[in-house]
Amino acid sequence: MGAIYIAVSVVAGLRWPNPGQPLVGQVVESIITGVLFALAMSFFTWLQFNFALEVSPDLIGVRWAFFSRKLRKGEVKTVIETRPHLLAPPGLRISKYGPLLTRFWGGIWIPKALPEYDEIRNIALTWKRPVD
Repeated sequence: MGAIYIAVSVVAGLRWPNPGQPLVGQVVESIITGVLFALAMSFFTWLQFNFALEVSPDLIGVRWAFFSRKLRKGEVKTVIETRPHLLAPPGLRISKYGPLLTRFWGGIWIPKALPEYDEIRNIALTWKRPVD
């Protein structure tokens, strides 16, 4: 991603040059910004996949580096299987909110690559409350 940003930024600088900044300065700025962008993406990817999963008969919980989320048996309202996209692989999103509020307030995300994925999915589907 960082390399793509650098290439696009350099090409844009060649196409629409900034009269107040020399071309070398634009290239250096693009490289520094691209490297910082790549480091930030690597850090957030590391955060996303470094978690501890806790599954018990009445609780599903996830603990990341800086925070944790837990859902009890009667709280689950939304269980959505997500499709892969640029920032995340396919997985299961479990939330105590409806589909719209889940986008804003979040929930627990379980990657589909986990060996326990089907078991957790089945548990979450049995816990799902009827929509109010």
